[in-house]
Amino acid sequence: MEKTSILLIGYDEHLCLSIVYCLRKANYDIHLLTHNKKTVCRYSRFIKKVFFYNDYKDIPEAIAEVSRTQHIDLIMPYDELESLIVSEHKDWLSEFAPVVPLTDPKLFQTAINKNNLDAFLASEKIEVMPKSVLLNAGSTLKDFNGLKFPLLIKPSRSSFGRGIVTIKDEETLKGYLSAKGKNLDGFAAQEFIVGSDISCNVFAVDGEIRHYTIQESPVKQLDNYAKNDDLVFHDDPEVIETISTVTKALNWNGVACLDLRRDAQTGKIYLLEINGRFWGSVSSSYDRANVNFPLIMIKHTLLKEELQYSKQEGIQISMSRFINELKSLKINQLGLTKYRSYLYDPFARFLKYMPR
Repeated sequence: MEKTSILLIGYDEHLCLSIVYCLRKANYDIHLLTHNKKTVCRYSRFIKKVFFYNDYKDIPEAIAEVSRTQHIDLIMPYDELESLIVSEHKDWLSEFAPVVPLTDPKLFQTAINKNNLDAFLASEKIEVMPKSVLLNAGSTLKDFNGLKFPLLIKPSRSSFGRGIVTIKDEETLKGYLSAKGKNLDGFAAQEFIVGSDISCNVFAVDGEIRHYTIQESPVKQLDNYAKNDDLVFHDDPEVIETISTVTKALNWNGVACLDLRRDAQTGKIYLLEINGRFWGSVSSSYDRANVNFPLIMIKHTLLKEELQYSKQEGIQISMSRFINELKSLKINQLGLTKYRSYLYDPFARFLKYMPR
């Protein structure tokens, strides 16, 4: 039986290896197109061949060339910038192979920029983001009136908490403004909300959420903006009600990871940012909640059908918690960590942690 040929497009190694893990049981030949010349994905047992390009502007022609030579059946970007570029050239690329659902480029660019997203949602009268103020080179203390300390100074685009500065009082703010000077363009000040982190991972079509998982991690305190591997997968109608208004306003198509915060005191749900790509825990969405987003996207695009499954609730534990469990002789807990999936592609996963 001839295999369906899938072309993944992206840079991030972890996302790629997680996606092919989710697709390992399907009858697919998976190819990768990337400009990460050192990618460990070359050694994945689930990837047939890796192709390279030099610059983002080369992506459309590179896709066309690989599609011609490898008889590609589906074009599937999985990283953010790659998805944007493919969306911009979707009509032309569709002549070579079907392209997975992607959001309109202008709306996509709005969504993945926190400052632009805040302004867009305000114009749509959708009040779901924490109170914030857009900064610029001339920002002074007066621009922060109405915001309560502590504050976060955040770049318009970032991930895993990179670039976030904590401002705990007015004196700290004065020092920050003095040191930062005229380099505040693209930053915003936002009130900090003590609460638990929530990620709502979705596959949407024309703004309608067709499939989703919700994962929640413990309450985050000030100065802790890093990811957390202790996750609870569960359902939450309030989360879906909140983000549905956002995906509809953006007429979202494809996958997205919406990062939210649940206020520990009031329980109110706030949207922090939208990542217009697959998420780091996509394999956990499959293992813990039984929702296989890569396969959902492929089935929808190629067969015009929705994948049938029974969603589950579950937990994922961090390595630190696993080690603590070991001290109690609970040696069967490794299967609850994200590292269980790594065992299916051990060589590529091992090399990812080696210096290059």
